[in-house]
Formats: sequence, C-alpha cells, structure tokens
Amino acid sequence: MPDSETARLTRILAALEAHPAVAMAYRQNTGAARFGDDQRLVKFAYEGAADITGMLVGGRRLDVEVKNPGEWPTPETFARWERSEGYRGKPFRLTKRIRRLLAQKQNLDAINAGGGLGIVAYDVEDVYRELGHPADALASAPPAAVAKVATSRRRGRRWQSLPDNVKESKA
Repeated sequence: MPDSETARLTRILAALEAHPAVAMAYRQNTGAARFGDDQRLVKFAYEGAADITGMLVGGRRLDVEVKNPGEWPTPETFARWERSEGYRGKPFRLTKRIRRLLAQKQNLDAINAGGGLGIVAYDVEDVYRELGHPADALASAPPAAVAKVATSRRRGRRWQSLPDNVKESKA
C-alpha cells in the first residue's frame, strides 16, 4: 500500500527539523471551522498556504508543499488552467481542487520570487535535493552551527536552548 500524504508529511517534517540548514519548521494547518453560538467562521492560514512553513538559517522563508506522486500537475497543465483553457478545446469549470492547486503554486512562486525557498516534496529526498544532504551541510557549516545542532535536541525535536533562569518541564 502506498504511503499516505500524512506519513510523507511526518517524515519530511522530521527531516527538516533535524537539518542543520533549517532554523525552524512546523506544520501549517489550513481550513476553516465554525465556532460559538453565532457559528462564526474562523479560517486557519490563507488560501494556498503550504503544508510546512518555517525559516532557513540566515532568515530566508521556507515553505514545503507535500504531495503524493502524481498529485502535482505539470507546468503545461498549470499554464492551461491559468489561461482558463479547457481540455481539447472543451471549456472546463475551475473546480475547488484546481483553484486550491493554483493558489498553492502561486504561493510557492511568490516565496521563490521573494528570495525564500518554496518547494513541492514527494519525500525526504526532494528536500535533500533542495537543501543538500544533512551530512554535507554539517561538513560545510561553521563550528557554532554544528554545536547548536548537537546540543539542542530534546525529545526528538530541535529546540532553542532555554535561558538559565527557565526550568524545563518534565511533562
């Protein structure tokens, strides 16, 4: 049975959290829900937000859209959708799925145009292709960055060191 997108996302997020070129990365939930007596609509994130967002060491933005193989359309398909052409000359309606994919592509394009790194990843190797393999990144990193990665691991995640006057919870 092929991996689900959730399983891929979990592996990619773990790889990003452990990568020395990544300052921080977290799951960006998207969607909407109704709350309260008045059923007020609250949106989570913005249309086209990537599955994972974060920051690279040095301050560049990082967005990763996780997809199963075959779910990300080809550049030609995106171009046809953006021109609102149909299939073989027959017009089509921009479905909710197509609008969501177009918004995701526009988000990644904007991040890349602004100097960040916006990628589509099908698995951990796609992330390594963009950021470099962690072993290679550590070999070329300054000693202070290597020490930070080595000393800042707690419960399988990378965290900033706590100030001396703050005690870590044992929960």
